Amino acid sequence: MAAINLRVKFEDQSIKTFRFSLDAPLGDLLLDIKEKVGGDKGARDHGLFQPSTKETPARWLRSNRPLKYYGIVANDEVEYRKKHKVMTIRLVDNSAKSVLVDTSRPVREVVQKVADKIFLKRCAEYSLRRTGGTQAEWLDSSRSIGEHEIQVDELVFAKRFFNNDLDVDKDDPVQLHLVYIQAVTSLLAGDYEPMLRQELIDLAAVQIQIVTGSHDPNKHKPGFLDLSKYLPAAWLKDKKIEADLLAEHKRLSGMSELDAKYRYVQLARVLKNYGRTLFVVLEAQDKNSRVTKIKKPFEIILAINKENIEKWDAETREVLKQWPLLTVRRWAHTTATLALEFGAPGSAAEETLFMHTTEGSAITSLIAGYIDIMAEHRGIFTSPRDDLDETQLEASVAVTGTSTITNLIMESKGSAFPRTQQLTIEGLASTIRALQTLSSELALGLESFSASHTLTSDQWSDQMTAYLKNLDTDLQKMLSLVRSDPEKFDRNQADKISRSLNAQILGLSITAKNIAAITGNKSLLDGARNISDAVSNLLSLIEKAAPGMDVQRFLNQLAEAEKAVAAAAAALEQERLQHFADKGFEVLMLECIADVNSGIETLVDAAQDAAPTLLDVGVREKLEDEAGNTRATAGWAVHTLTSLAPVMVDPKIQGLVENSTNTITSSANRLVSTARAANLEKKHQNKIDKPLKRLNLSIKLLLDVRAIVETRGAEGEVDLETPASLLLAALAQVRKNIDVPNDLVTPTRNAVNATNLIVRDTKTLADVSDEATQDRLMKAAKNIGETMNALLENTKVYFKDTMNMNAKGDILENASKLEAYCQDILTDAGVTAALTALRYTAKISVARTIKLLNLSLNASPSIKDKEAKAKLDAIALSIADNINAMIVALNPAAKKPNDIVVQKKLMSVIKTNLPGFHSFLADIKAMKKLGRSAEEKASLAGASDSLSEALGLLEKACKTVGNIGSMNEIEEALEDFVAIQVDLDAAMFAADQGLLAALPGQTRENALEMLSLAARSLAKTLQLMTDATKKSKQLSNHVRDSAAASTELTAAVRVMASTVADRPTQRRIVTSAKNVTTGTLVLVSSCRVLVVDVKNEEKIKAVDVDHAKVRSELATLLAAAKGLDARECDEAIAVFVAESAKLTSNMPTAVTFKSSSDTLVAIAKAMAAAISQLVGNARSNPRGVGSAAKITSVTLTQLVQAINAAASTAEEQVSKDLLAASKTFIEKLTDLMQTIKRVAASRDAESMNQLDADHRAVTEALQAILAALGNASSPEADDAIRLIMEAVQNLDNLDGVDGKGRAEVLDSFSDIHQSLNAIIHNLILSSRDPSKMGVFSKEAAATIAALIDAARAASKNAGSPVASPVSTAIQDLIKCCEYVLKYPTEEQKVAGVTKKATQCCSLLVNLSKQMALKLTAPEDKPKQQTILRAAKAVAQGGSHLAECATTMKLPALTDAAKALMGFAKDLDEACSDGNHIDNSSAQRLSASSRTVGVGVADVIRAAALVSSNKKEAAGELRKAHGSLQDALNTMAAVVRSLNPGILECQRTEEKTQASSTEMDAISLELAAGTANLANPGKTHAEVQEEYVAALKALGADIAAFTTAASSGSVDDLVKTAKAVQKAIATLESVTRNAVATSATSQAQQQYLNHTKNVLDKTLAVIRAGKETDPTDDESIEPLVVASDEAAKTIGAILASLQSNVALVGDIDKVIATVTADGKLLSSKLDQNLVRKRYGQYKEDASNLATKQLTTLVQSLSMSSPDNLGQLGLQAKRIGDNFPSLVAAVRGAATVTTDAHASQEILAASKTFADTILRVLEQAKAFAKDAHNPVAMQKLRASNQTLPAEAAKLADALRRGAVGEIMCENAIASIQTSVGQINTSSIFALRIHSELRHGFGVWIKHIFRYAVMAHLVLIEVSSEVLNAKVPRLHLD
Repeated sequence: MAAINLRVKFEDQSIKTFRFSLDAPLGDLLLDIKEKVGGDKGARDHGLFQPSTKETPARWLRSNRPLKYYGIVANDEVEYRKKHKVMTIRLVDNSAKSVLVDTSRPVREVVQKVADKIFLKRCAEYSLRRTGGTQAEWLDSSRSIGEHEIQVDELVFAKRFFNNDLDVDKDDPVQLHLVYIQAVTSLLAGDYEPMLRQELIDLAAVQIQIVTGSHDPNKHKPGFLDLSKYLPAAWLKDKKIEADLLAEHKRLSGMSELDAKYRYVQLARVLKNYGRTLFVVLEAQDKNSRVTKIKKPFEIILAINKENIEKWDAETREVLKQWPLLTVRRWAHTTATLALEFGAPGSAAEETLFMHTTEGSAITSLIAGYIDIMAEHRGIFTSPRDDLDETQLEASVAVTGTSTITNLIMESKGSAFPRTQQLTIEGLASTIRALQTLSSELALGLESFSASHTLTSDQWSDQMTAYLKNLDTDLQKMLSLVRSDPEKFDRNQADKISRSLNAQILGLSITAKNIAAITGNKSLLDGARNISDAVSNLLSLIEKAAPGMDVQRFLNQLAEAEKAVAAAAAALEQERLQHFADKGFEVLMLECIADVNSGIETLVDAAQDAAPTLLDVGVREKLEDEAGNTRATAGWAVHTLTSLAPVMVDPKIQGLVENSTNTITSSANRLVSTARAANLEKKHQNKIDKPLKRLNLSIKLLLDVRAIVETRGAEGEVDLETPASLLLAALAQVRKNIDVPNDLVTPTRNAVNATNLIVRDTKTLADVSDEATQDRLMKAAKNIGETMNALLENTKVYFKDTMNMNAKGDILENASKLEAYCQDILTDAGVTAALTALRYTAKISVARTIKLLNLSLNASPSIKDKEAKAKLDAIALSIADNINAMIVALNPAAKKPNDIVVQKKLMSVIKTNLPGFHSFLADIKAMKKLGRSAEEKASLAGASDSLSEALGLLEKACKTVGNIGSMNEIEEALEDFVAIQVDLDAAMFAADQGLLAALPGQTRENALEMLSLAARSLAKTLQLMTDATKKSKQLSNHVRDSAAASTELTAAVRVMASTVADRPTQRRIVTSAKNVTTGTLVLVSSCRVLVVDVKNEEKIKAVDVDHAKVRSELATLLAAAKGLDARECDEAIAVFVAESAKLTSNMPTAVTFKSSSDTLVAIAKAMAAAISQLVGNARSNPRGVGSAAKITSVTLTQLVQAINAAASTAEEQVSKDLLAASKTFIEKLTDLMQTIKRVAASRDAESMNQLDADHRAVTEALQAILAALGNASSPEADDAIRLIMEAVQNLDNLDGVDGKGRAEVLDSFSDIHQSLNAIIHNLILSSRDPSKMGVFSKEAAATIAALIDAARAASKNAGSPVASPVSTAIQDLIKCCEYVLKYPTEEQKVAGVTKKATQCCSLLVNLSKQMALKLTAPEDKPKQQTILRAAKAVAQGGSHLAECATTMKLPALTDAAKALMGFAKDLDEACSDGNHIDNSSAQRLSASSRTVGVGVADVIRAAALVSSNKKEAAGELRKAHGSLQDALNTMAAVVRSLNPGILECQRTEEKTQASSTEMDAISLELAAGTANLANPGKTHAEVQEEYVAALKALGADIAAFTTAASSGSVDDLVKTAKAVQKAIATLESVTRNAVATSATSQAQQQYLNHTKNVLDKTLAVIRAGKETDPTDDESIEPLVVASDEAAKTIGAILASLQSNVALVGDIDKVIATVTADGKLLSSKLDQNLVRKRYGQYKEDASNLATKQLTTLVQSLSMSSPDNLGQLGLQAKRIGDNFPSLVAAVRGAATVTTDAHASQEILAASKTFADTILRVLEQAKAFAKDAHNPVAMQKLRASNQTLPAEAAKLADALRRGAVGEIMCENAIASIQTSVGQINTSSIFALRIHSELRHGFGVWIKHIFRYAVMAHLVLIEVSSEVLNAKVPRLHLD
């Protein structure tokens, strides 16, 4: 056996070594020690103890374990220690007990031993802690005392957990004493804060009773108490609290010490923060959090109790977050950190709290302890423990592991009231707390609760009855117990009864919640809550009972509390039976109760205010006691009344109301009697008598209001109009979207929702209607519900099969039915709803008035003015009369709700009193000083607004009731329509039987005139009705007039039909008349719906549609009467309907799809021609409509046959789409024929417009047939794709390709890019028009071929030429300059580098000369000069650098280096081959071209598929189009990078940024005092002039750059960008000089800021210019905006620097320029100066006049005093542009061949120039006196005529374009001829020519019009070419 040496330390500190086996038990070692050492050291009470080390905690070594079990190694040290010792255990009351403790046993055993010693019955929640220790010093109950390594022999015994405090009672006096002491300690330490003042007074008074005994007036006086022993430090500043403490202490006289301690503990337990253990920690953020900004740890308080872990604000103690203990998943802690993880079991962590604290062990131990107690209570014996090692926690403060408290959570899941049901109920206090918790949970409603399905609602209801009965029994037991001895009743028995009460109320609440969930009757929850509150209040009253109290007062209050419980129970019973008062009454009654309560409070306050004035202490105390008694007693009564308000419809309940009011009256009278007996001063007595009078009036009003209660039904809030409007709108949307099934979902859903609301409210109204109305309403509700269900089913069928036309028809039919049923409901329910709304709004208005009156009277003390107070009293008396009048009138109205006479009397009373209510509202609003606090004022304002709204609704209700009479008139008029329909039915029968005969002397002409007059009369009447409807006027007269006009029309129809011989015509006339009558009825219904909601767009649209239908039917009637081919039109319509039914995809045929498609296309063209002929006849030859209709119907028959053949041979999807399109076409054709009938009868403007619209719709529908037909095969598309792919594959083959330079490539790619955009657009469109697919595909292939050729040419030109000697020398020179800039102060290095730089300069000059000599061609001359100039600049720059290097002066040296570097770059640019394309660019061009080519092929392929009606291809087409657009954008970016202008813009951008950075650097140097700016040798004034000039020059260059970037001219863009660069360099230089010569630092900084702002704006312009696409106006817009901003900035700076005199001088120069150039407009024109064509001159002049100059002048005229600098800039730009205008105008006037036009151009130009001069003169005057408003007004006015004059100049220029005018005339001739060709209907004649004229006539027509078209073209060509050709004529 292995053995080791073990060191053993003894109690005398001596150490001995023992050799011992690792495998032998430690008991053997103990024997060895005893044998070898002997004496006391070997006593049986000893054991081996291992102190703590870094690796292991301290521990006792068990004797039955071997050494190796503990991991002990050689030479480890252990102690031979005695286990038992005597320790002092100190209790919380500071008493001490000596206890023999076994330090090797767990602490929990020691705790039990201490408890036994002090006779403590229950000690599970107690523990030990170190003396003077914090929460961190609690001992771990599972470890021994020895293992805690406690150095002292004293520990504290205290309560650590607060889980079952309800067990603390007088039966365990020790525990009661300890809990009391600990509660006092916690209170004084402030642990219970925040507390209410009264809570603190109650507790401190009880402690005073315990400490000092009962109240002794001689001893207990102010100053007697050491308040620091009773109150927390924060409350010691309260000066009044001692008096209140003594007063409360006085009430406790006679209470024993035990009772007082029990009372103290009871009061402490209900404190919000009782039982919470607090830890101050720092909240931290997870280091692994994704939040980028890590917050610093901040102090919080962590509060832990038996239920929750809470996070508090450290200062306010506000609860910031709360986690139930059951959600603690796991934790981890180190010596400095703690992490708690929360979340539901089985799910991911929801939240982790990270903290810095040294008390992590104490916190987790406390949590574990609470969970262990909970687990033990429930039979679960595990709790979560530390689940991470410390290394993991320190690394990321993360938490992992698994919770073990899932069972606890699952146990509580699904409870009706989980928080309440988890509470342990022990007695009165815990019952009160449970009931309060239950009330809060009842307030949450049915949130996350589903009813149990084990019982039905009736069974639950039976359970509720049983619980109510048991509750009453327990309540009577409790009351009997308490009343038997109110001061000394058996509290243990009371606790027992209270537990039963809690059980009954909890069971009652559970039944209420289940019934509510099943039936939806949520009022039961309120009823249960009222009972819970009432019982809780009653028990609270009982709990406060104590010896020495006023027993009679207590019994009185107990009686009222009993009444409150009884009232709540009675109310719940009524709620269970759903016997509710109407909502209006409930609101009114609650306000009356509030008014009564306010009166009580005012009365009691007056009495309490008066009491201190009494000298007799006894009398004073009696009055005070009576006041308190009145407040309490009346408070109970008010609570009772409030709970009864919703169910006051029951007579028994009303009896309870009277009892409560009697209680209030008697208690108030007793108080007043007491006050009178006290002989108060008169003013105090008056203050008491006045509120008593108010209270009596309030009670009388409350009792009067009882009589106007109604059973809850229609509440006045029922609104049928809104859902009806929603339904009609949804149905209109259904009709609109009927052809797009996917779009039917939303309107159908809206229709269902609206229908549900209508049905609900209709049933509600039916409940309160008379029998007949109720029957009609219920039937209408049933009909509308069933029809809505049918529509829903139809929609589902149609959604699944869009070709199901029956379903589609059913949807439309049911929609019409729904509209009719909706109107029926609105008609029948209107009266009931109106009367109900009248009573409801009357009650609400009275309630709101009472509330405002109550608030006003309560706020009256804020009024100091006696007159104002008197006025308020008068207002109160006046409005009281109005209120009483309303209540009196509401009484019979509520009893007879369906009696219209009684209701109208109510309306009359309302109208009489409404002015009084409005006056009251206005008077209250006018009293500005009413209200003392902001809160009181806000309440008054809110009440005023509520009353105002209520009165508005009341007025509306009165108006609606007032219209009931007109509703009856409408109903009578509608009955006349029924008679009209009967008359027309009789006429139809007579026509069928041949019984219609004309009266003697009655002619057809007379009858027709009579019918026309009647039709016009009806049309006029209907128009008036429609107009009145839209203006929300009464409809009764208009409906009556419509009925009368319809009656006249019916009589005229009978006469008209009798004068016609044939029966079919008679029948058509009568049928048309019936349609007119039906349409009129529909229009009346629509108007009635609209008149109450005239702003509803959907309703307005419905009226307009219905009105149009009636007008159409009238036209049809007149057409039938006139006999205008109506029969042929009707026959054609019948053919249309028949052919529509013949559409099929199953027709037997032997032809191919291609053949049938071709036939269909040919017949479709003939169909188009036939329709055109039909429409033409309707316009100009109504008599020919019949024959045209026949031709159309014959052609349609052929078209349908061709459609069927194509559909039968096509693919399934193509077939479906073709048939659907054909169906739509026939529907549109039928609509067109109906319109043609109207036009034939009445050719009014509206009918003609409708004809045009229908014709367009038919044409589009016919085109849709061809589109649906698709493209069976597209060989052209396939060929195009093949050609494109071949071209793409050939992209890398450069054999035989000629290279192109940059400019050529740029032009080619730009043109191709524009062409491709147009081609792609056409390809997308061709997917809908297959006939054009081939053409556009070929065009696309050709364009891609050109693109590939251009890319190949660019690649051929590209290369990587070897660096030339010039470029090498330039790079060396630039490096030298950069070195100087980097080390400007190192003299030797600068000298060496400068020498090398001068050598480079010499070499570059020589190389440049050699290069220039090689440029001998004439076109190379400009490049040669550029190179030489650049070389010269380099030479001069090198010399200047050398000079500066010798002096080493800064910043001259660095400036010279910068300048030379710029000259070197200019030379590099001048010498470079600008037309060369680098390899990288060429490769990018090739790659982007390849991508574009493939993309175009994909688009062609997808478009071809779409055109073949493959719907799935639509997505492919969208995807291909998107990819192609991306490829085109990429190619455009590559092409733009080749643009020299863009490159120059980039250089300009770099220069601008560098200058801006330089300004920042100078600013920093100035701030640091290190700036070294050379003096320019000029005065500051001279430098400022240069600065102004530089700004002006930059402004002009920016304007020129903007123009160049917008125009697209590359050369201009390069030129202007370079100009901007130079201007920026100049500005930078003069800015330096300006800063150097400025006298103050403020001035220096101002110049730098000015320049920085200008550079920033310039940079924005350059960037915008770089991104501008000249062909896209939207792209140009940002550039213009940026340019304007730059101009404004420069202008503002100039205004601040430039004097008015200088500005006027600038404008004078511009005026001189314009004047001089304007004179040229009058000088002789010279043909020798012409350099352009007329079109170019015209375009230049028009652009300058109408755009540039007009814009500039307008901007100039809008200048303001704040930006005069802008004035100068705009004037300069005008001066710069005006010469160009003059040149262009003179050129145009010279070139035009029209002498008259030439004179007009010059004249218009002179006028335009004169206006510009006038504006400039006014601008000069404005500059002289910018703040003169007259000058500004004149400047604005001077520009008013300029736009018109610019337009005149443009017109003159257009007239000078002779060739354009000739072309326009030629185009007009072509259009006329084409119109003639169309009129002849070529294609229609192809089919029908043999019927009329024969084949030869048809050929003659074709030849004639073909020759006419040819001649037109010849004439056009001759006019354009100014050639004369002989004119041919046809006979």
